[in-house]
Amino acid sequence: MIFSIVATHYEPTMTEDEYYRFLDSIEGSESKDVAIELIVMHDGPTTWDYKALHTPYTFPITLISTKTRHGHWGHPLRSEGMKKSVGHYILNTNTDNEYEQGLFAKLNSIVKIAEPNILVGTVEMIGLDTTGTTLFYDTPRDLSKSIVLKGLPLVLGNVDMMQACIKRSVWEAYGWWKDHREQSDGMMFEEMGKQYVYDNIDLSFGKHY
Repeated sequence: MIFSIVATHYEPTMTEDEYYRFLDSIEGSESKDVAIELIVMHDGPTTWDYKALHTPYTFPITLISTKTRHGHWGHPLRSEGMKKSVGHYILNTNTDNEYEQGLFAKLNSIVKIAEPNILVGTVEMIGLDTTGTTLFYDTPRDLSKSIVLKGLPLVLGNVDMMQACIKRSVWEAYGWWKDHREQSDGMMFEEMGKQYVYDNIDLSFGKHY
């Protein structure tokens, strides 16, 4: 099974160390049964030497860079990245996040049997806090705090883009990443959950910083 990861990136908000941490979390995930492609949508301009940054890694990395900043948290670029993907399933994230080790082998063991439209696992939101009724980030963020989102129910506030593995054909039928608001992931996934059958699984996708 082929998994496509579409990740947005921009400078100087994300550091090279964070980028390496992200790539390291994917390295070693490929096997005879699991193929991974990473499409990095860089919201330009850029000063980094990406060829040097990508050299240590064995999985294919495609970098698409814009000359001017699109903004909107990189969401306008996600559709372009997904359209260029070749995977059966697509995962969306940012390049300062970190995937759980062994995630893709576990996902593959699920999708190769049932081929579900949407899989929703859990994600640890680093720095996220709550009043009991409202989620919030401190300024600056307190990285000693975190909250695990479980995607139950699949509504805004319970789900992050990183914890969903969605069929490419579902994204295409839905119209790709058509909402560019800050919380568009929760809004779109809630809408998708009403249109398609989804499976909620007890599987950590990783850490969202």
